[in-house]
Amino acid sequence: MITERQVLLHQIHRQLTAPSPTNSTPDTSTIPVPSVTLDKDDVSIKVGGTAKLTPTINPANATDKTGKWSVTDDSIATVGNDGTVTGVKVVTTIVTFATTDGNKTAQATVTVTAA
Repeated sequence: MITERQVLLHQIHRQLTAPSPTNSTPDTSTIPVPSVTLDKDDVSIKVGGTAKLTPTINPANATDKTGKWSVTDDSIATVGNDGTVTGVKVVTTIVTFATTDGNKTAQATVTVTAA
């Protein structure tokens, strides 16, 4: 004869060994970018000289840490895909890094001086 205790133990065993009711699909959620900063706010370079700007994407575990560099006037300075700014003409301009995720931006003032 099956005792009440055996029934209870059987029920507990079934609960402990049953598949998890949680979703077994991999987590595909994204971690958005709420902000981006540059390592320098102001840069001074000579005509023909270079300086490197480095963006910091926040949070560090954001899903998409890519972005695009641009400059207000590329006749004054140019900026490469790696953040290297090259002075072209004596004057001041703005370099911007815009994130792909959320299009957050960070800017630095670039002053180009005579060589």
